[in-house]
Amino acid sequence: MSCYLVTGSCGFIGAETALRLLREGHDVVGLDNLNDYYDVNLKQQRLGRLTSHENFKFFQIDISDAEELEKVFNTYKPSRVIHLAAQAGIQYGLTNPGAYSQSNLLGFMNVIDISQRRNIDHFVYASSSSVYGQNSQFPFKEDMEIRTPMSLYAATKIANESIAYAYSATHGLPCTGLRFFTVFGPWGRPDMAPMIFAKSLLNGKEISLYNNGDYIRDFTYIEDVVEAISLVADHPKKPESFLETKDDTGDAVPSQVFNVGGSNPIRVSVFLEELEKALGIVGKKVYLPSRIGDAPATHADNSLIEKITGWTSKTDLKLGIQKFAEWLMSLES
Repeated sequence: MSCYLVTGSCGFIGAETALRLLREGHDVVGLDNLNDYYDVNLKQQRLGRLTSHENFKFFQIDISDAEELEKVFNTYKPSRVIHLAAQAGIQYGLTNPGAYSQSNLLGFMNVIDISQRRNIDHFVYASSSSVYGQNSQFPFKEDMEIRTPMSLYAATKIANESIAYAYSATHGLPCTGLRFFTVFGPWGRPDMAPMIFAKSLLNGKEISLYNNGDYIRDFTYIEDVVEAISLVADHPKKPESFLETKDDTGDAVPSQVFNVGGSNPIRVSVFLEELEKALGIVGKKVYLPSRIGDAPATHADNSLIEKITGWTSKTDLKLGIQKFAEWLMSLES
């Protein structure tokens, strides 16, 4: 079994990924700064699900602190890194841009640089469907140009992919970026639409539907996302003789990027309707114009990750919404 370092281990995807690895018998070292971007109590609750495992170690560390990161690497010598820590959110960047440079740029550089110097086997990191920006060709494919970010968050994720490629090219470090598409499910982020909708329905509050509810999103259930991360971790792009030999794409650098999406895009208003059915509650809606930074639509082409790892999105959207609703109702009882 391997020793994994999981950054952002108290986040939505990070906590579920750490749990999956622990149940598989791996040693997991979790890092999180437990910032207050959203409810710290939720992050602590996620952490509580991890600390019951003997093969889990946790450190409250900000990834912008290179010295503290070095100590963890030196002590536990992880063989693989799952880097999920980042300042999330589209709208937050309009008022707090410094948070993105601190975590998504400086923090990313610290983690990948130490990973390279420690010769880890595989550096897996979170990218985002937001990198596709104003691209209007659907479905999104990994080889599309990504030059039109519509938010600061998206711009930092494009930068992360470029940095990872550079480290692969100059050091032979196997890097894999995962472009996640609107992940939802139990223990989800309270700043994202699925949880905002659910809490509003349960609390009898008005629901704001931006772009009149006509945004199209490729919703992806959390269990499928965690499955993708687990499979991808075992499929690094091989660095041997990468300067002399090329893969099928003509690129010899051991860096790759995969879409991870449900591949069943629907209007946000339809998602809300299905959630209303699952909860048995009809909410009051307020229809609003589009917001700065929000992409009109997302749609993942998953053929590349399926070819390399065999992963496909298995959870039917309605089933995912039902499971999400059941979890929410269990909290209310």
